[in-house]
Amino acid sequence: MSKQYTSEEIAASTVFPGPTDPEIRGAMLAEFRIWRKKIAGEQSAESKYNAQLLQQRFLMEDTMDIAPQK
Repeated sequence: MSKQYTSEEIAASTVFPGPTDPEIRGAMLAEFRIWRKKIAGEQSAESKYNAQLLQQRFLMEDTMDIAPQK
């Protein structure tokens, strides 16, 4: 791989994958947002509630700096 590409090119492709052109990146993000909105719309109310509870639990653990008991 290093015979074909410079170290900078290898680093850029692994650390910052994706397009650098703002137009292409914007189009990709727009498609991703549409997909995420579709997936969120298909979630049940119970699933959303459980996700919010888990998020709250993790925030509390982070704030209190404690490990969950097993």
